[in-house]
Amino acid sequence: MATTMPPAVHLVDDEAPVRDALAFLFHSHGLAVRGYASGPEFLTALDGAPGGLRGCIVLDVRMEPLSGLQVFDELLAR
Repeated sequence: MATTMPPAVHLVDDEAPVRDALAFLFHSHGLAVRGYASGPEFLTALDGAPGGLRGCIVLDVRMEPLSGLQVFDELLAR
């Protein structure tokens, strides 16, 4: 039986200091946070999560190799 992960804020940003600062902010408000250093890393986590990922996604617009908009487009395509 597939179990879903608890909801979280999924931070996708290629700059560690930005991820850390946002994670601190969200944690300080009692929210669970998962950080990803790239769009492909997030998409891999999504593919490997039984039952999918729940919560909201915060995407950096300017990342390589996939921008936040490209990740969003990939999510829509799925």
